[in-house]
Amino acid sequence: IQPDDMLHTGQFRVTGRLAEGEGAGAVGTLVLPTGQRVILGEFVLTIGRLPECTITLADTNVSRKHAEVRPDGAGFVLSDLGSTNGTFVNGVRITQHELADGDVITFGGAAKITFEAS
Repeated sequence: IQPDDMLHTGQFRVTGRLAEGEGAGAVGTLVLPTGQRVILGEFVLTIGRLPECTITLADTNVSRKHAEVRPDGAGFVLSDLGSTNGTFVNGVRITQHELADGDVITFGGAAKITFEAS
């Protein structure tokens, strides 16, 4: 996925955006329930119900701006953005979490996304 590319797959919409100065070349992948893979890099990725989120989840348990994934050195940090129903990694509710290979992220108890380190 390249900056400003839009992919529509059922209940997910993915848009790539770059944020200058973020990350140091870290690369990771989010695997959506549809099997679609979103490559992470030097950009901040937002997840929520709003159309302007990088990954839009059409689920009423997901907040409008639910969470974000931000590059951090050689990895990525997932942060809950004050969502109502929470962000969970491997079944544990988090406010912030450094992602590790194989982490299963759940938003609002429903939508599940897997992180793969590259």
